[in-house]
Amino acid sequence: MTSEDTKHHSLADIQKVADEICGEVDSFCTMLRRHVQACRSRFQETKTKKEEEIDDLRQRIAQEKERALALEGEQAELRESMGDEKENHKLLECELSEIRNQIAKLSLVKRGHEEMLDNLESTLYALTRKADSQMQKREVREAKAAKLASYYRAFMGIDIVPESHNVLRIVFSNLCSNADARGSVLIDFSGEGVVIDVVPPVLSAEKAQLCFKKSRRMLVSGIKMDTLAHPIAMSISKEEESEEIPRNTKRRSEVVEDEPAAEACVYEIADAENRVFTSKQVGLSSHYFAFINLGSSLRVVPLNEWRRFSLKSSYNEVVEDVSLSGLEAKEKEEEVEEIDYQEKFDDDNSEDEMQVRVEKKLSRAGKKMRNLMKTYEVKEQNLGVEDLRDILSKGRMTLKDLINEVRGRFKHIDERAKDTIRTFIKDECAIVEEADNKYVVLKE
Repeated sequence: MTSEDTKHHSLADIQKVADEICGEVDSFCTMLRRHVQACRSRFQETKTKKEEEIDDLRQRIAQEKERALALEGEQAELRESMGDEKENHKLLECELSEIRNQIAKLSLVKRGHEEMLDNLESTLYALTRKADSQMQKREVREAKAAKLASYYRAFMGIDIVPESHNVLRIVFSNLCSNADARGSVLIDFSGEGVVIDVVPPVLSAEKAQLCFKKSRRMLVSGIKMDTLAHPIAMSISKEEESEEIPRNTKRRSEVVEDEPAAEACVYEIADAENRVFTSKQVGLSSHYFAFINLGSSLRVVPLNEWRRFSLKSSYNEVVEDVSLSGLEAKEKEEEVEEIDYQEKFDDDNSEDEMQVRVEKKLSRAGKKMRNLMKTYEVKEQNLGVEDLRDILSKGRMTLKDLINEVRGRFKHIDERAKDTIRTFIKDECAIVEEADNKYVVLKE
């Protein structure tokens, strides 16, 4: 069997697998439609029964209303007869009281029927909402299924097929000008040569190997750049060496571990509001690749380094510097000689002596702590009702989005700020519930 026959067989196998997948997806969609139709029929039957019960209750209520009207007419007749017959006034009062009791009972029955009707209407509304949600879920599932089926039919994206141990075949389209041809790249992770085969052979494995190894490093950021204040700057900083004089710890020996060269540099992203994100290298336990869509082709870039960015806390650095500066050796107390105040000195000129105390200058850590406290004091003073009203004037938002907006503007929220937010929401805002979400809106 030649290589061309093998390629034709492989293409036929791929077409067969694709047809099977499309058939399974179509069968799943058909089963889902049948299930939805069954749910619709059950819901329609339940709805019909409830509507019949509601009609019966309405007829009963109408009959009771007619009875009540008839009783009210009798009551009016009795009132007219009471004016004419003063002798039978007591008997008429007894009959009138009985009729009033009957009317009260009928009103209670009517109220009970109205409550039952309200309960049935609420149940019908809940069933309608549930049916609408099921319809929405069904539409989403059908859309996903159709999208997945179209992807499998047209080979959109990438299909990774395991060939053997440490060997994967990446199948994609548009590798060559022929639209009917389906291309693939065979990758081996065990040896030095990563790309070992390209089908169809529009590019040799050696050239594909060079293109594959052209870029060996990529920096990926998981930060939402649209939430940062522009301009945004990125820099590479090294860890600052300690300027303190090392003390004699009186140790005979100690183990010193050198940091890896990759950890010596730290990537930092800073925006206009002085929010700094620092990177931390994450160990890669497996092989990771980035696929870049170039339009008519794909570029595969292996990742040797993976860094996770997190918000840098200036408070931790200042506390660390203060704790390190507090470990310095204390000044020795000066020995004070005991003085006999009754002794007379020849050089005593009876002048008052003034002891001048020289203020000690703040260290670098102390200055950082003082500046940090000043920034926090400014933010606490600036947080007020007008700021919250300005934030909510843009439109409604959830409580989580409101807290994130306040944190983005003021960076520090203490208990006083939280009390201000609670009081503002309680006095000047209204809570609106829509689709399992609660929104905060300014009162008109």
